[in-house]
Amino acid sequence: MVALGPDVWIDRVDFNSEGGRKGHSGFSKAQAKIGDRIVYAKYAGLKVPGKDEEDYRIIRDKDVCATVDQEIDFTDLKSRQAFAQQEQT
Repeated sequence: MVALGPDVWIDRVDFNSEGGRKGHSGFSKAQAKIGDRIVYAKYAGLKVPGKDEEDYRIIRDKDVCATVDQEIDFTDLKSRQAFAQQEQT
């Protein structure tokens, strides 16, 4: 995670009768902080190119599934077999 917006972890946004933002109520406990590695759904967010030629993804706080330790390498994970197939072997 490289940045957080000012409204991250807000529980509820309140709107006025014209649809404009009136305020917010409550903050959830932070799920992640700048510098954390996070897991999110495959199609979550919007992918945008940065000025540094790196690709970044803008995602909603609700789309953060987990934080992971730096030493975990996802390329080493093997696909799981379905439970029915595991019982046959």
